Amino acid sequence: MPKWGEYPLEAIRPFAVEQWLKTLPLARKTRGRIHNLMRVLFNAAMRWEFIDIQENPIKLVRVRGVSKREKEPRVLTLPECHQLLDELEEPHRTMVALAIATGLRCSELFALKWSDFDWANSTMFVRRAIVDGVEDEVKTKYSKAGLPLNQTLAELLLRWKRRSKFQSEEDWVFASWRTRGQKPLRATSVLENVI
Repeated sequence: MPKWGEYPLEAIRPFAVEQWLKTLPLARKTRGRIHNLMRVLFNAAMRWEFIDIQENPIKLVRVRGVSKREKEPRVLTLPECHQLLDELEEPHRTMVALAIATGLRCSELFALKWSDFDWANSTMFVRRAIVDGVEDEVKTKYSKAGLPLNQTLAELLLRWKRRSKFQSEEDWVFASWRTRGQKPLRATSVLENVI
């Protein structure tokens, strides 16, 4: 509103929006979200016939540093999953098995603590995410409802817990031995150096 509130919709131009986004003292991801919100708002304005245009002008805006997936990721086949797991050692084997079985994002997977598991009810709770060492809340529905754990997966996790040097409830499931368990392993490091 402070920037565009007084402009008629027809007067908002892609280049001006792009230049404005560059000046915002915000993280790239945040600027990308603002860009996405403006695109959604223009779609609604077109649908409700507030503006008579054929194509959303905000689609032309580029936000530097915000990746746009050009193609769908290739999903591993079951034999490829088995092959990958066979090549990995702990804790990476358990980590990848948990990711495959639950579909957790890296930021959620690496932020798990042992207190996030209800072993009696075979449930896992995703309560936080961690990106580049910065911990944050998650806003997904399963953060409160929990994810059911298959018995085999629960046994795999318990086996890892028994082997881990960091077993207390507040320890990270995939704790970094370099930080003596004070932080979890870094996703980028694991992806680049191990997986």
